[in-house]
Amino acid sequence: MSYSIHSNEILMLLLFSAVFSFIALTYPILMPVYTKEILHSDARILGYVMSSAGIGAVSASIFLASKTSLKGLKYILCAGAIILSSGFIELGFNHNITMACIIMFFIGFGMTSAFTSDSTLLQSVIDDDKRGRVMSIYTVCFMGATSISNFVAGTVAQAFGIANTFIIFGLILLFSAFLFLMKFYHLRFTSKL
Repeated sequence: MSYSIHSNEILMLLLFSAVFSFIALTYPILMPVYTKEILHSDARILGYVMSSAGIGAVSASIFLASKTSLKGLKYILCAGAIILSSGFIELGFNHNITMACIIMFFIGFGMTSAFTSDSTLLQSVIDDDKRGRVMSIYTVCFMGATSISNFVAGTVAQAFGIANTFIIFGLILLFSAFLFLMKFYHLRFTSKL
C-alpha cells in the first residue's frame, strides 16, 4: 500500500480503475430496466444491445493488440474513458433500438480501451518484486466495489429514473475523465518490464 501511494503513476492508475469501475460497471445491471422502460422491448432486444457492447469490446481488443509500445497509451486510456462517458450520456437521451446498439458498441469499445490501457500501464511501471501485490490492489479497485455500486445505481435509478441515471453517471464519468487526462498529461510512464 505504501509503495502504491508513494508512486504518482501507480496511485493515479489505481484511482482511475476504482472510479471508473465503480460507475461504469453498473451498466449490465441497468440495461434490462433500460430495455424494458426506455426501448419498450424484451429479452431478445436486450441480447442485441448487450452483444453490441461485446462487439465493441472485441474491436478495442484487436486495436490494442496492434500496439507494440506504451507510447500514447495514456491518451488512448483517456479517449476510451471519454467515449465511454459520452455513451452513457447518449443512452440517457436515446429511445431508439438501433441507436442503442450503436451507442453500446462505443461503450464497449471505450470501456475496453480504457481498462486495458490502465492495466497495461500499471503492470509496466511496477517493480518486479511488487507486481503481484499491487495487481491484487488493482483487482480490489476494479471488481471489489461493484456490489456497492450496483446498490447505488439501483437506488439512483429508482429515485431519478433509468434515463436520468445514465445521464448523471455519464456526466460524473466525463468530468472524471478530464480530471484524469490533466493528471496523466504530467506523468511519465516508463516501463519497468
